[in-house]
Amino acid sequence: MMPSLHPYVKFRNSLIYKLDRLAANGSINDAIEQLGLIVSENQDVERFVAYEKLDQTKIRYDEILTMLESIQEHNNSIINDINEKIDSVAGQFTINSKDNLSFQVFRIDSDVSQLILDRMQKYADWSYPGLRLGCRYVGQNTVDENRNQDNSFSTLLSNHMVALDPLYFCDVNNSLISAVTDHFLDAYKNRIRKYILDQDLSILPQNQFGFVFCWWVFNFMSIDAVKQHLKQIYGLLRPGGTLMFSYNNSDIFESARLVDMQIMSHTPLRHLIRICDEIGFMIESTVDMENSDPLVERISWIEIKKPGYLKTIKLQQVLGKIESIK
Repeated sequence: MMPSLHPYVKFRNSLIYKLDRLAANGSINDAIEQLGLIVSENQDVERFVAYEKLDQTKIRYDEILTMLESIQEHNNSIINDINEKIDSVAGQFTINSKDNLSFQVFRIDSDVSQLILDRMQKYADWSYPGLRLGCRYVGQNTVDENRNQDNSFSTLLSNHMVALDPLYFCDVNNSLISAVTDHFLDAYKNRIRKYILDQDLSILPQNQFGFVFCWWVFNFMSIDAVKQHLKQIYGLLRPGGTLMFSYNNSDIFESARLVDMQIMSHTPLRHLIRICDEIGFMIESTVDMENSDPLVERISWIEIKKPGYLKTIKLQQVLGKIESIK
């Protein structure tokens, strides 16, 4: 029987929380600072034996700080050992992302979905091309008693990208793209750039995109596959461009459960931070929001930026008359 991941994550997080509460470095540093102030604020007082004793007190405090630093290094070693165990256990679970193209119905709270849309709105600028990478089901605000899949929220995500010009949609088959674009007027649908791709993104325009949005895709990929995609997306973005993507932050107990259930992959934030740094991304924001669905209890995403500043020679959006071909 394979061990479960989430008990280790729960144990590590509880340990980190309690060690942080026990840390006394701050109060000791404050004490040293206050002792120094007492001396500096009373320079007019003739030095006497109290000064020497104060100096001895500060030396003792410094010795305690050195000891605490040694203890902290030991504690960090314990945390690293637990992380290695977590990664080892997680390595026993594999997810085939193609099996999850139609994810089981789950609720996404309205405050969560609204924040996602608000963050997208920040990056949707007509001055630059945009890309939605992955168009699958992403949850819904309401779940009926028959648990029917409603794609309206995924469609809404597409609506919040239409300001980007031109707008690209990319997924493994056309039906997934059509599900989130067929509601557009024909005149606009004709302007959409559709790409049927799986792993290789090199066919897409390089160094062009101002915003790439990838939702409910990396949640099912191994951390190595996520790394390869991030490298490719780095090449797609122009300097100053942003990638916003969801993932299963299995550094959180509730999300680690989904790894145990073989529903989502092990993509902890601690690994993503390291990978982003290696590739050259700047981390703009990381979000972990509580969600009321009994299965998907946390919604996690990250916003990362390619270093530089967005620049364009566009003075206005491209306008043109769309005519039928005779």
